[in-house]
Amino acid sequence: MAPPRHSSLRTMRRGAPTMRELIYYCTISLDGYVADAEGSTSWMHGAANEDYGFAEFYSGVSALLLGRKTYEQMLDTGDFFPYADKPVYVFSSNANLKRAADNVQIVSDVAPEVFVARLKLQDLPAPNADAATPPADSPAADAPTPADPPTPAAAGPLWLGGGARLASTLLAAGLVDELQLHIQPILLGAGLPLVSGPDLRKQGFDLRQCAQKPGGFVKLRYRTVKSWRTDM
Repeated sequence: MAPPRHSSLRTMRRGAPTMRELIYYCTISLDGYVADAEGSTSWMHGAANEDYGFAEFYSGVSALLLGRKTYEQMLDTGDFFPYADKPVYVFSSNANLKRAADNVQIVSDVAPEVFVARLKLQDLPAPNADAATPPADSPAADAPTPADPPTPAAAGPLWLGGGARLASTLLAAGLVDELQLHIQPILLGAGLPLVSGPDLRKQGFDLRQCAQKPGGFVKLRYRTVKSWRTDM
């Protein structure tokens, strides 16, 4: 009998292995969209000479995770792929999706939550080796082993850059540790939301930072609440 969808994740969590963090970091509109109705992010404009801490954030991450639509939107902006210096994992059912650079890996033959759970464990010490190795008959056992992230950020967090359905799947699996949202003062009315899809469920967060930024931006940093609290 095939194991339940998340059984391998529960197996990997036994013994509380050390896992690298997964951060959903993006810019959103006031009404919660990461792209407009045409899939464009051309509305994203910040203050002059202000990167809102992105360079520092990016220098510390070990890899980038993207859904197909978000990845294709990046490709549509031109021939230059801005993230060619770190491993990039693109989740799509289309194994023949165009690779923008040699560092891009298309993940098509394994569930995103299984692949990401293994990626979070990679290169980090696990107190219990058995806890970090899924059973031979589990879906995770067949997951391709990701390439080693480059040093010195080998143990740095993973950056989830979108899209909405991938984020919802990873949130539902309990794999997202933090949200870093940069809210731009604009209403789009329609578009691609921050999260969406059948895996979306009730989820609580603890606010750790709320900071006003140049150009009317607000940065919000939330930590994921692993168990739902009724007093929130």
